[in-house]
Amino acid sequence: MARRAKSTQQQRRRRPRFEPRDRMLIVCEGTKTEKHYFEDARQAIGVYRGQAVVEVQPGEGSNPKNIVETARKLKAAAEKEGNAFSSVYCVFDRDEHAHYHESIERAERLKMSAIKSVPCFEYWILLHFRDHAAPYTRTGDRSPGACCLRDVEHAWPDYSKGRKQVYTELQDRLADAQQRAEQRLAAAHADGSDNPTTEIHLLLDAMEALKQTKAIAP
Repeated sequence: MARRAKSTQQQRRRRPRFEPRDRMLIVCEGTKTEKHYFEDARQAIGVYRGQAVVEVQPGEGSNPKNIVETARKLKAAAEKEGNAFSSVYCVFDRDEHAHYHESIERAERLKMSAIKSVPCFEYWILLHFRDHAAPYTRTGDRSPGACCLRDVEHAWPDYSKGRKQVYTELQDRLADAQQRAEQRLAAAHADGSDNPTTEIHLLLDAMEALKQTKAIAP
């Protein structure tokens, strides 16, 4: 006897329960400042399990070379498990790190994106309060990054490295910071100097775009 054709309703029930999802990996310096920031941003933006996945991991060491290597290992491991990341971002500072330019080039060769801040991540925080176009350089025993941190502490006395909820606390100032960051990148392109600049806003934009995907996570 010929089998009856399955109803449309039955066919729907037999479809795969979960569709492929976009997954983003962010590897950043340290275990506190940047990691806390992006975990806070991930929660506030709404990219979480059930809609999309953003994984935030600290690098095995704070210099750009180690961050790219950590991202490479995590990317390869995910691919081997059949759960590849759709995008990988390496977040690091310029400051006085060796292998900075080499690390940018290596990330690009590995099809990962380098998100840079010159001189440091705190420059992004500073832009929430005011514009700053003057280059940061070593002053006495202060590195360029330490000089930038001092400016942030003047602008926001409550700030300290490793502080939690920074994204949430500064969310009302985010649009101003994004506009200033864009202007600084445009100026850097025009004059050939990236000091100071940051690309953190580009990563936040990517997180916002990921939120708009219709992927369904298990």
